[in-house]
Amino acid sequence: MDSVTESKLVSLTSQILSPMESTKSDLDWFTDRNIISFIVQVMSLVSSMDLDLQPKPESEFMSLTTQIISLLHSIHLDSQPKMLSDLILFISQKNFEHFDFSLTFSRTLALEPEPAIMSLIFQIFSLVISMNLKREKLISLCPQAFIRLSNGEFDVFEAISYSIDSKWECLPLNWKTYWPTGEGITYFRCRNCEGRNHKEYNKAPVEIKHSLHRKHSLQLVLLCEENYTRVCYCCDEDLRRMFYYCPPTEVA
Repeated sequence: MDSVTESKLVSLTSQILSPMESTKSDLDWFTDRNIISFIVQVMSLVSSMDLDLQPKPESEFMSLTTQIISLLHSIHLDSQPKMLSDLILFISQKNFEHFDFSLTFSRTLALEPEPAIMSLIFQIFSLVISMNLKREKLISLCPQAFIRLSNGEFDVFEAISYSIDSKWECLPLNWKTYWPTGEGITYFRCRNCEGRNHKEYNKAPVEIKHSLHRKHSLQLVLLCEENYTRVCYCCDEDLRRMFYYCPPTEVA
């Protein structure tokens, strides 16, 4: 495969993994039409590749890709779980219409032990992420509670719980990005693990002291009703999806 096609595959994979904007809803990433389009394009390219035409030595990305192709050509579908067989047929036959990709992919992820093809896909995802991370600085946000606006006042109504079991749920496609600074820094929230699986990134403090709010510490929280907000007492800006909050008395 030529470098142009490889670059296209890397680009499409990057777009599949792109974190969700903070303005988007928390829908499953599989249901996003743009994401499905990128997945279809990747699968179409991969399933049409000819291993005999691959250059040697291969890049790490193409080495993983050719391993997937070899596996697709050699696997016996009758011996595989139905979800995995359906997914492989989906890839190899390019049958992209009338197929519930979300359900099939998520059920395939639940298989134990993890199928070899899923392990290779994850390795490709991880490689592309590492390639992209060199371009920007990321800071992890870990809010401690959900709050809501009631009668003009914010109140905490539910602590945020996280899981650290699924490596797939910690990929950037399950991140939400916030507060772009224009300085090459992106703040993100992993909706799965509270940053515990992202120790390679700096972590924003979950509690701070503010010079204009000396009586109490402020906690990082998540607003669950984006259509309703109020103005920050310190900066006079509208408080949006995530901010530092004073539980005892007021927002700061």
